Amino acid sequence: MTGSASFRRASPSMAALLAAACALAPHPAAEAGQSGPVRVTTVLHPTFDTYLEGTSTTALHWLPTLLVSHREAAEAPVTRSAFLRFDVSQAALPGTVVDARLELTLQAGAPDPGAVQLAAARVETDDWTVPNTAAATDIADTTGPLVRRGDRFVYSAGVGDAARQDRAGDGALSLKVYAPAAGPATLAFPSQDAGDGPELPSLVVTTAVDAATARAHAAAASDLSVTRHQVDAMLRRPGAELRLREEAPLGSRLRWRSSDEQLVTDSGHVTRPSASLPDGSVLLDLTVTQGAVTLVDRFRVSVPHSDQVAAPVTPAYAVQHVALESGATALIDRQWGGVFEHVQSPVQHLDAVVDVRPGERIQPAVDAMGARGGGVVHLVGGLHRVQGRIDLRSGVSLVGDGPGLTVVQQDGSGDTIGTTLRQLTDVVLKDFTLQGIRGAASVSNGVLLAGSDPQSARHSRIMLQNVTVKNFGSMGIHMKRTANIILDRVASLYNGEANGLFHNLYLLYDNNVLQSDTDLSRPVLGKGAKYTSTSNVLVQRAKIRDAIGNGIQADGPEDTKILFYDYTVAGAGKTALWFISEDFKHPTPPTYDPANAPKHVILAKSHITGNLRGGVWKALTDVYVVDTVFANRQSDLMLLNTQPVFVRTGFSIAPTYHTDPNDLPLY
Repeated sequence: MTGSASFRRASPSMAALLAAACALAPHPAAEAGQSGPVRVTTVLHPTFDTYLEGTSTTALHWLPTLLVSHREAAEAPVTRSAFLRFDVSQAALPGTVVDARLELTLQAGAPDPGAVQLAAARVETDDWTVPNTAAATDIADTTGPLVRRGDRFVYSAGVGDAARQDRAGDGALSLKVYAPAAGPATLAFPSQDAGDGPELPSLVVTTAVDAATARAHAAAASDLSVTRHQVDAMLRRPGAELRLREEAPLGSRLRWRSSDEQLVTDSGHVTRPSASLPDGSVLLDLTVTQGAVTLVDRFRVSVPHSDQVAAPVTPAYAVQHVALESGATALIDRQWGGVFEHVQSPVQHLDAVVDVRPGERIQPAVDAMGARGGGVVHLVGGLHRVQGRIDLRSGVSLVGDGPGLTVVQQDGSGDTIGTTLRQLTDVVLKDFTLQGIRGAASVSNGVLLAGSDPQSARHSRIMLQNVTVKNFGSMGIHMKRTANIILDRVASLYNGEANGLFHNLYLLYDNNVLQSDTDLSRPVLGKGAKYTSTSNVLVQRAKIRDAIGNGIQADGPEDTKILFYDYTVAGAGKTALWFISEDFKHPTPPTYDPANAPKHVILAKSHITGNLRGGVWKALTDVYVVDTVFANRQSDLMLLNTQPVFVRTGFSIAPTYHTDPNDLPLY
């Protein structure tokens, strides 16, 4: 069901105001074509922000606010400091940094902060899984009060020297904001993941650029202003579909990114929640690129639920067969002599069905179907709230009316779908959305199944089809010591906010896996997919976009017979294909051990583009790459003691070959 959305805009964002000013009054040197330096102003928002409390070592994501407070030493656990990281690299911000100013705006409706003062410090490490007393150097002249600006209070701190220092290093500026004096106040600032318009944490940077870059900056600013007015016009036409253009009048490229593609896709397609579900809210980020210049803005999109009751759904309880790509099976025959253990499908029991409506308990129905040897538990469309785990039983199919129509939401903690059985078999999860709550204090898993023994008591024949799993602080989907896994039309998105060890999909000590038409994009801190000691894996038509770190990790002594066919990995902040051989049982630091490297790997018809690094492969054996495109920013392939065979494969940067583990990144 598709439909309209409405936009809520606060006053124009600082980025938009500055962009409009640049568009209306470009520097004379830019107009005249002179070559002297020209000053332009760009507003950056954090690539990551959080706050740490007391001596906590956990940095959480998707928090609605950044909290800052200071108490006496005896009350250290309630001390809070905000941490923000900005990309000030030459690639993100061309020119020479003249000045930089950090600005945090107090949450709307907050009381007058009075005489409370804040200070800023430069953090020496960009990894915040450390207490908030981590090494940080105070920045001179940043201690001061919040100042009234219109109806808001703003903390502003000059951090130009710190920005220049990190710009000359790794390009990541990490800042700590804290209250240096003891006092009772706790200040709440909207975070990057919850704010929009003037609420967003900002680094306002003045740079000196050449005339050509100044002209590009003015063009991008003009295009941003025009695009903003076009979006505002949509507001005045209720019921209109979103028409998100990819190019602006002066040639700037426009990129849209939704915070929840289940409601509004990056291309603007809107799916309204059904009448039985609450309204949705989405943040839609706009990036305007003109040459080396990038400007940003943000809109908040309200997606009201449908006011029409959907026609009754006749659910299809039986799973649909997943056909294998003929090209993939041909590669298995040619490269591996056809020696490959294909997945076994679950056996379903369709002769008994029980309906569970929103508000009714799911577990008694699962237990009843399990006790009779199997059956179908039909989750009728609507919002099903659960506290804790749905404890699966062998032979049970849990089937909804479709993703977005049937929603199972975890309001508690722990595993949302799991089992207490030592050995679970013949289970189907089909046609529903499974979701956590972003920024929740309790950390939950979406699906967590762990067999008891990798040899004698694996779970087996587990299938997820047409299922969305999203917004879990821990794992989206984690299966270990399990055989015969089918993931078909599965979207596991926005999971793993608690730390970098939690991923959208994590398969560990598994074998016989078929993954087809999956979307594992936008893991929060971890990876899109991790395959550790997992064998006989066939992935076809899959994608991972916009991982903060690595897209895919493959490692482990039993990682063998892995075929990635038509896998797209794009926008990873580190490495798209992280195929390594470290011994993580001894992690300080991990030890290079070729025994842990993947073996017999095929990468075919894939696109590895727009990542920082395309691949880091360490000590892999029998690797075949065919009909694949690499086009990444820093490197395409770094190969340690690895000699792949390349057939009809293109690179924008030639692969580099190494024999010293120290030549390659450790993480």
